[in-house]
Amino acid sequence: MFQAQYLFGGTTLFSPWMSRQGDNLTLTVDFIEQATSTLGVTVFQKNSQDTGNGTAHPDGVLTMANTTASNTKTFTGLEELVRFQFATTGSGANYALFRMLPNLWFNDVKPS
Repeated sequence: MFQAQYLFGGTTLFSPWMSRQGDNLTLTVDFIEQATSTLGVTVFQKNSQDTGNGTAHPDGVLTMANTTASNTKTFTGLEELVRFQFATTGSGANYALFRMLPNLWFNDVKPS
């Protein structure tokens, strides 16, 4: 979904709004390279009739720090529209190189 993106220390980047493809989402982020930086990925959500920036999903933030590895987190009970916030900590000399793999969307199992 996002290939080889550099974010420098103290930077925040938002993805565009997109329609959810299921009730729930599992996302995976590869932290490829970093220089004393922490990368946080927050899922924002809102319904299509809502105005504004939406609200952060209550399942929290996928956080990666001082490592180069993959990290996966599941967010449940999403509203109609979602977007991602990518944020790094540190100063301008710090950076994070990451990629976000294709999202895994799935619906709740409903008894018949």
